[in-house]
Amino acid sequence: MTRRAQIRVTVAAGACLTVGVMPVFLVGSLSRSLGEDLGFGSAAAGTAVTFFFASSALTAVVMGGVTDRVGSTLALRAGVTISATVMVLIALVASTWWHLAVFMAAGGAAIGLIDTGGARSFSDSIRAERHGVAFGIKEGSIPAASMLAGLSIPLLTRHLGWGSAFLVAAALAPLVMLLVPAGHATPDADVDAVDEPHGSSTRDGAAASRRTGGLVLFAVGVAAGSAASTSAATLFVPAVADRGWSEDAAGVLLAVASVGCIVVRVLLGWVSDRAAGTTWWLLGGALGCGAVGALLLAVTNQTVVVVAAAILLLGVGWGWSGLAFLSAVRARPDAPALAAGIVLSGLATGGAAGPAAFGILASTWSYQGAWMAGAAAFVVAAALAVFTRSSYRPSQEPEPSPTRRGAD
Repeated sequence: MTRRAQIRVTVAAGACLTVGVMPVFLVGSLSRSLGEDLGFGSAAAGTAVTFFFASSALTAVVMGGVTDRVGSTLALRAGVTISATVMVLIALVASTWWHLAVFMAAGGAAIGLIDTGGARSFSDSIRAERHGVAFGIKEGSIPAASMLAGLSIPLLTRHLGWGSAFLVAAALAPLVMLLVPAGHATPDADVDAVDEPHGSSTRDGAAASRRTGGLVLFAVGVAAGSAASTSAATLFVPAVADRGWSEDAAGVLLAVASVGCIVVRVLLGWVSDRAAGTTWWLLGGALGCGAVGALLLAVTNQTVVVVAAAILLLGVGWGWSGLAFLSAVRARPDAPALAAGIVLSGLATGGAAGPAAFGILASTWSYQGAWMAGAAAFVVAAALAVFTRSSYRPSQEPEPSPTRRGAD
């Protein structure tokens, strides 16, 4: 596949994921306005987000199987269609918290199709030594969605109401679906040789089973990190506003930190592609930065420190998810959608539990206490990421080939 075609595959997967996660960040950033109109508080807003991620966690592995059967193109387009429909329904139909919760659950199921569709398309179309950058770009679309949600507050909702942000986001769906290629070519034969485990079929089956078991344990750590980072991203605006910032200023800071996260996700993928064996340590380091950022937000309200903490928390500490998917696909190159589904189940489980717990802690204790709990979750995630590195053999990470790169 040509470089231009590989770029299109990468951009399409990222754009689809941007639309897919927009409901989460719009609900989180606009929780005050939504709560005033629909009659709920910060804890209920976090619980509505929980429905999104709980649905994704429950359906992720199943959606991976669906993607393997129907192909990445159909999976991506179907997921975007469902997500856009959800946002239209929230804007035009939702009149109670229960409406919002049901629509968010439908959006969560769509993420399973989008994420596993992206993993499958990368496996089918992009050479292994470029998977890190590809996953970094795809996952960079999530903070892009957060950035757009933050900017929607001063640009749209102040003048047209919160429903306008959902409608504008939904309107992106037809354009995004046009980016998805009609089909994907199979990677070159020599790249397949890099991806495929070596040895007899019996030994291969045992190794695959071992790596899958390792991925399940890894997904537990992913869940802890996701709980912390998703809570921070979805409820950052009301949390900072509670400390005296205006919603507009908090939204702009969220947008700036989200831009930093986009850069970090791509950069971490680029480094992982070029330095075999570093993936797990990069992952643990990013999670550690998230813990530092959360602790800073818990102990101080000084403007400069809050800005620095936001960069650490949302820029670096939220920048690790591409590495998680990269590790999963490298561990099971024979079943990339299934592997992505396992990691997504961890991400979604943390996303389901995190915002609800954060909202409850903030309501019953304080936002400072919630940030401290988030820091602890980051530490647990970093420890598990490093501990489970032995379940994935670093020697399986492909070495970049200067000859092949020059041939593009």
